[in-house]
Amino acid sequence: MKVILTFIINHCLFLFESYGFRFIDSLYSKSFGGDAYVTLESENMQIRFIYDRAQLLLDFSSNKGKKPVWYSVDLISQLITGKIESSSLLDSHYAKFLKENFDEIIQLFSEKNVDSTIQELKKLAKERAKRLFG
Repeated sequence: MKVILTFIINHCLFLFESYGFRFIDSLYSKSFGGDAYVTLESENMQIRFIYDRAQLLLDFSSNKGKKPVWYSVDLISQLITGKIESSSLLDSHYAKFLKENFDEIIQLFSEKNVDSTIQELKKLAKERAKRLFG
């Protein structure tokens, strides 16, 4: 949990200050050295910081629908930049990406764009699975 909160404090305060995100859920477990997640929510989307087996990850979901469907930060980055990322581990590269592109991320999950965004993210996820697993 400490790793997640430190990353949020060091890199993501703009989510609260500029975009109105709020904490809506969290969980900490002592297993695997302290697995945890923190979920934030804004008007149209949720983001979830995950610390799993000493790896920090970030997923995005629309608020549309009853059950969230999560998409990793590398897919969000690929959708915006067109570049296939080599990792989905949350680091300073993605911290910079988030700060520079969050207006566009918000637009992707806006009510008018969310359906096409989800279709494209599903397509990218399928392509990534094919690259990784054949």
